Amino acid sequence: MHEADKRAHTDNTTDERRRQNGRVELVKQLVPMRGLVLLVTVVLLSGAVRAQDNRRVYPDMRGEWKLGSNYSALRFYALSPTETRDYRQQLEALEAVLHATSVVNPPMGFEARAQMRPWREDNECEPSPCRDHPVKTELTIWFCPFYTEGVDKTLRVAANGAASILLSFNSLERTLGSSENLIDDLDGARIYLKPEKTGEIMGFPVFDSDTMVITDSSTPYWIPVSREQYLRAAIREKELLLAKSRTQLASAGDPYRDWMKGKAQRQADRERLYAEMKKTDPKAADEVRRAAEEAEAAMEKGLKESTAALATVAQGASDPFQLLEDDLTSLRSELASLSPGERKSDAWYSALAEGRRSHLMDAGAPGARLLIKTNSGFLDRARPRTAFLLAAVQFSWAGYHGTHSARPEDYANEDISSAIALARMSQMAQTTDWRKVAGLLTPAAR
Repeated sequence: MHEADKRAHTDNTTDERRRQNGRVELVKQLVPMRGLVLLVTVVLLSGAVRAQDNRRVYPDMRGEWKLGSNYSALRFYALSPTETRDYRQQLEALEAVLHATSVVNPPMGFEARAQMRPWREDNECEPSPCRDHPVKTELTIWFCPFYTEGVDKTLRVAANGAASILLSFNSLERTLGSSENLIDDLDGARIYLKPEKTGEIMGFPVFDSDTMVITDSSTPYWIPVSREQYLRAAIREKELLLAKSRTQLASAGDPYRDWMKGKAQRQADRERLYAEMKKTDPKAADEVRRAAEEAEAAMEKGLKESTAALATVAQGASDPFQLLEDDLTSLRSELASLSPGERKSDAWYSALAEGRRSHLMDAGAPGARLLIKTNSGFLDRARPRTAFLLAAVQFSWAGYHGTHSARPEDYANEDISSAIALARMSQMAQTTDWRKVAGLLTPAAR
């Protein structure tokens, strides 16, 4: 297939995908409640997804490295013209290192689509510019194979999503990858389960199989949370939840009655949209109608039971918050029982811990994980704001954490184009010269 044909016919969305999206949008109109939208969507997609083993791929077709950029978030950092120039030079140097990797120079059988941008955390530095903060930067690379499907000879490019590499600079939160944020401490810092080191790439640690951290600093990017810090955070969380729950109960109306007020209108909307859909896809229209009616009936039954339960609570027959109150009492007692040394000791946590409502365990106990938070003192304010101080590299292994293979056949549960994307991503993860990326970091003060 010629290059001109490839450009003319590239399309990230198949006709079947368009029909699926249309059905999902219809469901969103049919059922305004979030829970019902989810229920009906699952029903539809479980029968609508088509096997993709009839795809043909083109491993010998030369693709392109396509880089896009969006600098709009730089306005939050109020950089000077000189700082802006230095920052862009940093990004150009980063792209040069990544693009030099053989798997994307050139990409064979796929397009390598990259996007770089400065960014900030939600509400960070508001309302003032981030004048004292290093510029956060991310660069994402997507691996998008060429394919045709079935008898349709239209050449397509797989959409972004099957496999990607995300590089983030100057973000301590990104070093935590997929680690679970359990709770926030009294100062607003997020408390996490410490990620587990599962390997290395070129000497750089990889945590939880999907996040590599690159830094030249000996300063830790995570610091442990003490037992007292965690317990005080847990107590505050329960106190806030209990107060909010009591307020909501006091102001609760009759959810069943409110829902039933709109029943006639919902039914009319369903019938109108059903009639429109039946003109083009009668079978799908019947499926949507049936699923939406079942969801409506389930919601009606659930709200009726909830209203009856609320009435029982209002009459004082039971205390719906007794478990919360018991948790709170237990947490306060546990904190009070700790010696000064125990309060300062590191907090180890397991969701399966028995006997303590806090789920805290002795240090190093089987199944326990250390609780940590990011070290706000890590980012050296003495270095230029445009400098790269730390890199977190996240790989979207899509569940194949133990594979990391450059062979598409090792991703047996995926369609062929997704398997190729994962294989090429894995190849880039293993062959990029990450030492050169580390060389772009501004050295820490010695």
